[in-house]
Amino acid sequence: AAATAEFRERLRELEAEPGVIVLRASREAVGLSDADFADLIHLNHVGARKLSAWLRGRLSEVSP
Repeated sequence: AAATAEFRERLRELEAEPGVIVLRASREAVGLSDADFADLIHLNHVGARKLSAWLRGRLSEVSP
């Protein structure tokens, strides 16, 4: 729990830096369901494709 809190705090600090963009890939944002996971935290091939497509879209929005 302490490590997670520290991670989130550091992420907030980084996000406040000029030029830093943090992309938050929530299950809802990406369109993931339980069926997209191989286990509790690892995506299967279908989930990985969904995440890759989502990330490609977000990067094209923020890239100059």
